[in-house]
Amino acid sequence: CVISIAEAEALGVGAPVTVQGVITSALGMINTTTAFIEDNSAGTALFRFIGGPTLQLGDFVELSGTIDVFNGELEIVDVRIATVTPGEAPEPKVLTTAQIAAAGPDALHPDQGRLVRVVAARLETEFGAGGGRNANIDDGSGVAQVRIETGLSSSTGDINPRFTVGNCYTMTGILRAFNGTAQLTPRTYADIQEVPCQG
Repeated sequence: CVISIAEAEALGVGAPVTVQGVITSALGMINTTTAFIEDNSAGTALFRFIGGPTLQLGDFVELSGTIDVFNGELEIVDVRIATVTPGEAPEPKVLTTAQIAAAGPDALHPDQGRLVRVVAARLETEFGAGGGRNANIDDGSGVAQVRIETGLSSSTGDINPRFTVGNCYTMTGILRAFNGTAQLTPRTYADIQEVPCQG
C-alpha cells in the first residue's frame, strides 16, 4: 500500500513503508551511501539499498523499506526498488535562511529531506565548523548553516578557496538536519552560484 512520505515518517522508527517520489539527489552526489527522494508531502533520505537498479537524478520510483533515524534525521533503510521511470528533478522550494534553520529541530518537518533553494545569502563565516565543512549563511532573515559533504569535496582544503566571506550566493541543495540543526547541503558546485548581495 503506497503512502506519502510524510505519512511514512509519521509511523515512526521500525515501520515498514512503501512510497513513491522523485530522486532529488542520487548516490554519490552528497555522499556514496545516501540518496534523497521527495513527493508533494515531504522528502527523506534513502540508505542501504538492497539490489535493484542504480537510481539517477529525476527518476520517479516506487520503493519499500523501513523507517529509521540517524543523528536525528529520518530515513528509509533497507531500500528495495519496485519501479523506476526516468524523469527530471523537481524545481527546488525557495526558502529563507530563517525558514531553513526553523526546520532543523523537528524531524517531521515537511521541508526536511526536500530539495530547496536560498537566494542571495551572505556567507558569514569560513567553512571551519563540522570538521571544516560547515559555514553560516544569512539572507537577512536569520542565520542558517550550509554543509559541504564528501560527495562534493573529498578534501576540506578545497572548500574555502572557492568562496569569499561577505559575498552572496544563491544555493540549492537538500535540507538536512544533524541532531536538530538544519543544514543546507548542496549536491554539486553548480548548486552554488555567486550573485550580487541584495540590500
